[in-house]
Amino acid sequence: MTFLYFSRNIVNIILLGMVLVLTMTIGVASASSASNAFMDNSDVPFDATAAKVDKTTITWRKVDNLQAECEKESKRRGLGGFGYGVEACAFWDKSFGANQCTIITKKRTTPRVAMHEVGHCFYFSYHN
Repeated sequence: MTFLYFSRNIVNIILLGMVLVLTMTIGVASASSASNAFMDNSDVPFDATAAKVDKTTITWRKVDNLQAECEKESKRRGLGGFGYGVEACAFWDKSFGANQCTIITKKRTTPRVAMHEVGHCFYFSYHN
């Protein structure tokens, strides 16, 4: 049972890595399809040519107290905090052509949550 759980996690990590490489190579999606692809259903096709950037540097912070860290980072950037519960958060910096992105997740997260945040790194804000 432990081996099966471990094997599934390895497969998920490999798949996440492949999607990260693919995403970093071709970008992400249009607003409606990006929302579906990165928020709800990773099997929904999307137009990768609609990405705002094709290349970015991603820093992934894995934290114990996700809500506090997301609120703190939002306020540090002058965004005022979230004021509601979040599963994860992403912040991007396009100044001076930097194209840098920081995602913050719990130390134990899911591929869906991680890829949703990576989507923000290429498409920026796609929530309705």
